[in-house]
Amino acid sequence: MRRSRAATILLYCFFSLIVWSRHSVRAQEASRATEKADYTEDARHAGVQGTVILMVVFADEGVLKHILVLQGLSYGLTEQAIAAARKVRFTPAMRDGKPISINGEIDFNFSLY
Repeated sequence: MRRSRAATILLYCFFSLIVWSRHSVRAQEASRATEKADYTEDARHAGVQGTVILMVVFADEGVLKHILVLQGLSYGLTEQAIAAARKVRFTPAMRDGKPISINGEIDFNFSLY
């Protein structure tokens, strides 16, 4: 049986909460390299502004996985944010000296001014 990407993320979040509540763990926040999402010409001409919010898994390999759009924008800006998110590299959170995956959100702000 195939699960949707949203169901997989929600399941991962649920089990992450169980693991975090059972163990008193201090994880470092993932230090993220900021990637800038490019404005599309169509969005610029239409005057579209706002924020794309993505729910992601900050994987233990230092890349973002399981990208889910929580709030999108039109004229290709959501796609630009996803493309930028795929380029993000970071130092993963650590537990007991080992890298771990954690879930979180990443925002891409689009402003013409």
